[in-house]
Amino acid sequence: AARREAGTAAGAAIRWQQICQRNWLRAVKPGKVTWPWENHSWERTFVRSCRQAGIATLGYQHSVVGRQMLNYAPRSNPDGLESIPDRILCSGSAMAGQLVRWGIPSDRVATGGARRIADAAAPVFSADAPVFMPLPFDGRVSEEMISAARAIAGKVFLVKEHPMTPFAFAETETLRRTDKPLSGHAALSAVVFAASTVGLESLIAGIPTFRFRPESCMALDILPAGQAVGVVDADTLGDILKNPEPVTALRRDSFFAPVDAGLWRTYLETETCDGKQA
Repeated sequence: AARREAGTAAGAAIRWQQICQRNWLRAVKPGKVTWPWENHSWERTFVRSCRQAGIATLGYQHSVVGRQMLNYAPRSNPDGLESIPDRILCSGSAMAGQLVRWGIPSDRVATGGARRIADAAAPVFSADAPVFMPLPFDGRVSEEMISAARAIAGKVFLVKEHPMTPFAFAETETLRRTDKPLSGHAALSAVVFAASTVGLESLIAGIPTFRFRPESCMALDILPAGQAVGVVDADTLGDILKNPEPVTALRRDSFFAPVDAGLWRTYLETETCDGKQA
């Protein structure tokens, strides 16, 4: 495993990024920095560099905080809270609560909201409508999902590529490519996802939602604690899509609250964030 990881040059790329980050901080000398925060290795080094330079850090919790996404937990950091941003703004209270349960002090976490989902933009359930299949960033999982959908007769699948990792496949009458997000469809019969925030969006819309479990690798469950859906694989997908039923829609604000522009302005335009504090 170590040789395989080293062979991708990921470590060298991250090291180069760390050097570039330090050079940028020295050249620009910002008072504050903010970015979509996921607590990956380059971000931990970035926070340490900022703290040493007295630069305040404001992390915006990116995407979701699923129950298996332990990269967000300060316990995964060798130095704990020392490499966690001074303040963290979350997309919703459910995400903020998970971070606090994992050990981030509550006075460093607040809900900043998100523009990811508009209140009026959501498909409705229709048993005769197509199945929406958003592909994840992992090509191996995407290939399994496409293969499983192709084997099912009588169902139309609308397949949307991950925006950062295009995936080529041959379209058919029942397997069609779409560039529309979930909110761009008027009606759907189900959503089949793997490691994609779209799975949470479809639950908020009340659409029957199923998490695809691949055979070639693991696909993290991105759903927050307390949320669960049916798990399917290539063998069970066809049966479970025969009679999908709508689900009780989740409360949107818990996961994607309205943007609190005043709170953002407070953190970005005042000295509320003190980069010298750990």
